[in-house]
Amino acid sequence: MRNRSWIGLLLAMVWSAPIGAWAHDIAAVEGVSSFTERFRVDGREREVLYLYPSSADPEQPPPAIILLHYLNGLPAPMADLSGVARLVRDSGVWAILPRALSGKWNASTTYLKYVNDVRFLTDLIGRAVTQHGVDPHRVYMGGYSGGAFMTELFACRRPDLIAAGAAVGASLYHADMPLCTPEIATPMLMINGTEDGLTHYDGNLLLNPVEDTAAFWAGLNACTGYADTSLEDREEDGTVVRLRRYSGCSQGDAVELYTVFGGGHTWPGTVDFSPSLGVTSQDVSATALMWAFFQRFER
Repeated sequence: MRNRSWIGLLLAMVWSAPIGAWAHDIAAVEGVSSFTERFRVDGREREVLYLYPSSADPEQPPPAIILLHYLNGLPAPMADLSGVARLVRDSGVWAILPRALSGKWNASTTYLKYVNDVRFLTDLIGRAVTQHGVDPHRVYMGGYSGGAFMTELFACRRPDLIAAGAAVGASLYHADMPLCTPEIATPMLMINGTEDGLTHYDGNLLLNPVEDTAAFWAGLNACTGYADTSLEDREEDGTVVRLRRYSGCSQGDAVELYTVFGGGHTWPGTVDFSPSLGVTSQDVSATALMWAFFQRFER
């Protein structure tokens, strides 16, 4: 087991390219090993990067986070951006980072007839469990930007395969919300900035407002209420963070929304961002929040 316009094009490039995003080699972290796996789905070769602890109990199936990159991203830069290798080292979780075809996840039910990334991720999870010994009850999925939209779509289509999801810098499309009718609910963590110029916090013609999307996930989880808590303002970076935690849900406190007031289209806790994407809060770490949330759930 081993272990349409040039302005639109420019905006897409800025959205998808934090500083260093075109590097291909993951930054080395002591105690963490990696390998790349390729396999075919629907006649297309797909690629996946695995990060795992160099020393681990071979008799204990590890939990795993499927971590999905942003538009035009790659697995290694996403790993570096999120600092997930350090999480692998410190917690023993595996990080599995698949690569989207042409850099774009097919994250809407409207376009599943093209590249079926739901099927790709389904096959990926199956291989991770059967070939690499990942614990099938503790598989989680999270993503940033386009990867976060893909995470939500997967939670709509194959919630039986993941114990919880996390979406950073995403909402739900108006067209997709009525089509998201899973038989079982997925606990969901959301992290959004109020000054996100791409995933608008208050919604637009395509996207639901972020708070409406959180309420939607809370409804699927049969939550009965919520409470808002202002977090400690640890850094003078122009942001403050509020946690909205939904309670009375079918699986405990299964939905959380972290609103970063003053925050942009960024991954909180990292400094590796283009200023054009807005302010990156240092009051919280999206990676740490994600893992703390995931650990509460098993499927």
